[in-house]
Order: sequence, then C-alpha cells, then structure tokens
Amino acid sequence: MGFSWSLFFAQRISERLMSQVPSLLHSKLAVDKGDPMYFSDQVPNAAYHYVYVDNLGVLSRSRELVATGLAELTEIFNQKGLLLHTGEVGHDNIQTLGVSLDGANLTTSLTPERFHRVRQGVRGLLRRGRCSGKTLEIVVGHCTYCGLLHRGTLSVFHAVYKFIQRHYTDTVKLWPSVKVELRVFAGLMPFLISDWSRAWNDKVFISDASEEGFGICSATWPVDEVRKAGALKERLRFRRSGGHNARESALTAAGFVRDEISGAWRASELSAEEYLDSSGWEINQDFPEISGALLARDWETVQAGEWARAEHIVHLEARALVKSFEACHEVTDCCDRFEDFMGMLSWDIDVHFRWVPSELNPADGPSRLNSKVESKTLLRSLPLHDAGNRGRDWAEEGADVSAGLRCSFTAAKAKQDLSEELGSKQARKPLKLEAVVANPRLAKPVAHTCRSSDSSSSTSEPLVTKRRQRLLARRSRHRVRKYVSEMMESKDQGLTLLERKAVTAKTEAYYTKEYEEFTRFARKTLGYSVNGMVANPEGMDEALTKHFNDLFMMGHPAHRGDKVLASVMHRHPDFSKLGAKKLPHAWRSLKGWRRLAPGQSRLAFPLAVWAALACELRRMHQLRMAIFLLIGLSSYSRPSELLRVTVACLVAPSRRVTDHWSLVLNPEEGGTPSKVGEFDDSVLLDSAWLQPWAPRLFRTLVQGAGSRPLSDFAYSDFLSYFNQAATRLQLPVTPYQWRHSGPSIDISRRFRTLTEVQKRGRWKSPKSVTRYEKSGRLDELQWTASQSPAALPRGRVTSRGGDGRRGRCAPGLVRWRGRPGFYLMDLFSGSGGVSELFAS
Repeated sequence: MGFSWSLFFAQRISERLMSQVPSLLHSKLAVDKGDPMYFSDQVPNAAYHYVYVDNLGVLSRSRELVATGLAELTEIFNQKGLLLHTGEVGHDNIQTLGVSLDGANLTTSLTPERFHRVRQGVRGLLRRGRCSGKTLEIVVGHCTYCGLLHRGTLSVFHAVYKFIQRHYTDTVKLWPSVKVELRVFAGLMPFLISDWSRAWNDKVFISDASEEGFGICSATWPVDEVRKAGALKERLRFRRSGGHNARESALTAAGFVRDEISGAWRASELSAEEYLDSSGWEINQDFPEISGALLARDWETVQAGEWARAEHIVHLEARALVKSFEACHEVTDCCDRFEDFMGMLSWDIDVHFRWVPSELNPADGPSRLNSKVESKTLLRSLPLHDAGNRGRDWAEEGADVSAGLRCSFTAAKAKQDLSEELGSKQARKPLKLEAVVANPRLAKPVAHTCRSSDSSSSTSEPLVTKRRQRLLARRSRHRVRKYVSEMMESKDQGLTLLERKAVTAKTEAYYTKEYEEFTRFARKTLGYSVNGMVANPEGMDEALTKHFNDLFMMGHPAHRGDKVLASVMHRHPDFSKLGAKKLPHAWRSLKGWRRLAPGQSRLAFPLAVWAALACELRRMHQLRMAIFLLIGLSSYSRPSELLRVTVACLVAPSRRVTDHWSLVLNPEEGGTPSKVGEFDDSVLLDSAWLQPWAPRLFRTLVQGAGSRPLSDFAYSDFLSYFNQAATRLQLPVTPYQWRHSGPSIDISRRFRTLTEVQKRGRWKSPKSVTRYEKSGRLDELQWTASQSPAALPRGRVTSRGGDGRRGRCAPGLVRWRGRPGFYLMDLFSGSGGVSELFAS
C-alpha cells in the first residue's frame, strides 16, 4: 500500500478516537469545506474540535467543557498507546499549527516566529535575485499556508507559478514580475489576521451579464439571511462520488459508452451530468439554494452598461462580478470612503459569492438593455415575502427593478480590463432615466416562459462576425496568458514584446551576453553610459569601433563583430539600417575585420566517408543512429530539427502524390519553428543511394504511435557514439558537416540542380547555397581520406572469404589490409561507393 496512505489512516484514526470522548459527543469536527465555527450567547456550551494527525484541539466558550474534554481525550489516546504531550487550557493566546488563537481579541494570526521566518525568507530570496523553480515552490508553499488567514492575499501570485513550471530544476534570475509579486506579498503579511467578530453587512449585490452588456442590482436582506447564504461555499454544490474504476472513468470521460449487452466501448456524447459522474463527482442534491423569497425582494438597479468588445460569456460574467465591487464602494455606507480595491483589505472586508440562475436573477433585465434577446426572468411569478407586507405580487408597487434606477447609468461602452479602468478617469455619460424606464425589458421582466433553446447571448450581429470576434477573443486570452511575463521582461529592456520576439530565445541570450560585454567595455574604457551613447550616436560609433579593434587584436573571428553589432541593433533599433542613427565607422571597421580575418566554412566530405561512419555505427550496434546520420545527409537537415521529428513525420509514399518516402521537419503541432521561423518543411527522401535499402527500414521505423520520437536517443548520446566512430576512422568530422556534404554530393553527381538544392536545404538566397555547397573539394578530400591507413585504407576485393575458402566474394565485401581478418560490408553507398574507394 505504501507510505502515501499512512497519513490518511493516521488522520482517520485520530478523528475516530476524538469522536469517542464522552464530553465531546455533541462537539462538531472542524474540517476543510465544512460548516464554519459559530459561537453565540444563545448556545453557550457549543463546542468544536479539530484534528490534524497528532495535533488536537477543543474550542468552546465553556472553560469546564474544554478542560474535561482535554482530560478525557488524553486518557483515551494513552490507552490506545498513542501518547500525547501534556495539554493546556488557555484563553488569551494559544499557539497551534503555526498560528495564534487569541480568545481575548477574537482573532487568528500567525505566530511571531512563523511570521518572521516566512517574511525574512521572502526578502532573502529577493536579495539573492535567483533561484530554481523547486526552491521558489517551497517558499510559495509557506506563503500559501500563511495566506489562508486572508485568502484575498493569495490572488497576488500569478507569475510565480509560471516561473516554477518553466525553471523547476534550473537556477536562473527571478523575473521582474516574480519579484513584484513576492515583494507585494511580503508587504501584505501584516494584514494576515482573521477576525472572529466581523459582522455581516445587510447590503447584497447581484450581477448578471449578456454578450452585449451587464447589470448590477442591490437589495437589503435580514442579517441572519445574509449569514446563512454567505456562509455556504459554492464548491460544496459538488461532492466526490463513490469509488469508480480508473479505466472506465477515463474511457467514459473521453466520450465512450459501454454497451450493456456486448460490454464493448463505443463512441458517444456525454451530457454534463454524465461527464461529471464519470470524473468521480456528483451534484449534492441537499445543497441549500438561495430562497426565491429573497430573490423576489425590492431590488435597486445601481449600474448597467454595454461591453466594449466581445468575449466569452464566462469572462463577461466575471467582469460583471468585479464591477459589482465598484457598485459596492459607491452605494454601501461603510465603503463610501474607499478610493480603490485596497480599501477592502485595509478594512478587513471579505466577500462571499453565491450563484443563482439567470431566470431568478433580477440583474438579467438590466444586462440586456442593448440586446435583441429579451430577459428570461421568472421572478414575476414569485410572491414577495416581506416582513411588513406578505404575499405582494411582482407587478405591484415596488416590484419594478427600474424604480430605484439612478442617473449614474452609463450609456458608453464599459471598460473591460483593469488597465482600462485605472488608465481612464473620464466621466461617464449619464443615461436619461425616462428612456430607461420606457424600456419594457428593464422596467418589467417578461411573463412568458423561456424556452431551453433561447440563447443567453445576443444574436444581433451576423453569425460570421460573431464567430470572428469569438476567435479573436480566444486568441487574445491565450496570448495574454502566454506572454504577460515576457511583456514585463521586454519592458525592462526598453523593447516591446514583438520587437523582442524578432529573434529566437537562444539568439536573444547570445545578444544579451555580447551587449552586456560591450557596455562594460564602453563604460570602463571610455566612460560612456548606455543612455549617453543612445543619445549621442557619435559616442556609440566610437565605442563600437574601439571594441571591434580590441576584439580583433585578441584574435576573435569577424563573425564576433557581427554578433556585437546585431546585439546593439536589437536593443536599439534606431541604429539599424532602417533607423535614423548611423554607425559609419563601426560598419567600416567590421568590413576591414572581415578582410583581415575571413570566415571559414565547414568542409564537405564525400558519400563514402558518411557511409563508412554509418557502417561503424552499425558495427557498434547503433543501427538507428546510422539511419539517423544518413537521413540527415540526404535531407540537408540540422541535427537538432531532425531529433524533433516524430514517427508521424516520416510519411510513406502514395501513388497519387509521390513514389518516395518524405520527411516533414518542424511540424506545426510541435510548436518549434525552424531557424528562419517556418513550419512544416517537407523533404523527399529520394536520394539514389537511399533507394536500395531505406524503404524497408523506414517501414520498420514508422511502427508505433505517431507521437513517438523517430529517434530513441538524445543528441548527447548520438554525439558520443559519432565521435567514437570518427576517432576510430581518424576523420576530423562533426555531425553538422552533413548539411554541407549533402548539397556538395548532389551537385557533384548531378543528382540535383542548384535551385533544387536551395529549395531542399530551405535557404532563402543562392548566396547561402554557395557557402554550403563545396562540390569542387570532394575529390581532394576523398584523395586525402584515402591516404589515411586507419581512416579509409586502400584494399582490394578478395576472392577469399572470412573462413579462408576460395570463391567469389560477395559484392561490396572489402578486406582491410591494416586490420587482418576484418571485412567491411558496403551496405549504405548504393552502387558500392566505399568498395570503389577502397579498390582505387
């Protein structure tokens, strides 16, 4: 069973023993998601107890009850062999589970020790400025426990969770957004106090939203009714169902239904209730709903407006709920001094939420001022149960939602984002009260029964336009969640998100390194600051020129200067070729650097060399690596992008399309583009030297799940075996040189034209092809390789087999003179390229 269940059983055993304490038979167990503790003068002997493994406690207004219960539970636990420490009965300050229970001031707060350790830990992490996601996870865990005393403070954390996921094992610098969140939480820790004596407010707000607008209404309820409704958590509406089979649950959740007769699984569609049941949850039928008598009270519409843009209805409902806080601050007497949402924290105001359907929501009418879909409310059929006037009908006096409508209604488009709310303080254009009252959808809800097919959203716009708006809204939400942290980091660099994303993350890291080194040089040597050089282009030009000369004298190649200049243009686009600021001396210095230290390209090797390496890998029992090498040679692909290829990317030939196997590089589903930002690059594996043997191996490789990697090894493993093979053959070759060798082989053998090579290698310009294609040097390299006795030794085709018998040797079987008794079978070079080289 393992240790994962040990804590569960220890907890249940302790709870069971606590239930056997005689004086606590009527005490209620305080548990998560349970009823809150409630003490009053009407029930002086009310008691609650809590159990956290071996931490036990009893709370009551009666000291005698607590003392008796403590003695009895100590005796019961000791009889079972579960020895407890000596307990204590206190009133002023009791410390347990890292919190302090103050019976005199009726508060719960952190113990001074925990408060100091957690806050100092957060501050120490901020001073350090870097950590791993695992370390940050531990710190946030302690903060989360502390934040339970005031759950509103937990809304501070957002970017920290993304940082933990992205850098869980890597120690990196903290993002600026993460630093802000940690600093804010440390500053809010003095507010982590829970007050037991907080009173309920009799003012209740209700909100609703349609796809066109929102509405907010308010009413006054008896305090007891507010407490009963607010004390319940909406999550208690759902509860865990009984045990269920994991396989059955997974298949059911995926949309399959088991046939009752055959027992087979077949595709089907699940209703919401069926899906909930399949995932191990069920609706709690005993969950108390809001009374219809309370919903049928006199409601005053305090705010209504129209949305500025289309979004998903769930997001709009949430925005309407946030706007109800604004209405609360404008209407409620205890909140009239608040300037912003910080007032709720400083005044220790907690907000409790309940859900009601739109049919019983008084704010449904105000939310549809600009909608062609009429309100679905059924409130007019409910009687008003008021203390002073029972049984009033909805249509009588006081039932009109717009009766208390104030002139603060807004006819302008509502601000939907918090940034828009904070950035604009313009006065709202008031809506004339007469025009609103004349609107029957607002003044009185309709009497007809709504159909289930009626939409809660607007149908006023064309369907195509609405679909496009929803698509854009969905993309907007996705991009905000994905790039919000990077937007903050870009702002710290003085760039926008799109400017920063003009290069890849790897290139940006290289640019950052070069830029920081250049700025240090300019500050140390010339005394120039970054802001000074940006404001003075001549200073930037002088600093770059001196830096280039310094790097040249230190022996660096010319492409180092290219990277430095590119890093400056990346951070300050005004210095680019399209910018207004020029760097004439730096460009001329870079030209001289290239002339004095011209760049060197990687050498291309003939097909026989790559075939020999593949044979050596096969001899080392690494057949997949040998195939990987030759596929890379044929497709001109980079090793990194070839490692990302999955089984589904190796596509079998089709009669209607092509007779050859093809390879899809950088599939869009993988989310990683090529070096130039392209997806779905397709390459035909039609090299002549592949055809004799490759199709049979390809059919074996594509067996299995399509999402499985085509290569079952990491690049580090391949590089290790590749270097061993190259060392044995005494060849100074690297894997990336197959991207140079492939074009050279095809041009030299006239397999492809220069244009076909350019398209196959996915190069943007012919100039790039000429840098890679070196077919003229293949003969020279082949002659050089043939002179190495260990690399490609001269040999002859022998008529004596390995067992010494006379006879004709199999085609391609070559004896190595440098290694007696060793034979090489030429399997990969098609017509016998290796054999021809050995026999030459």
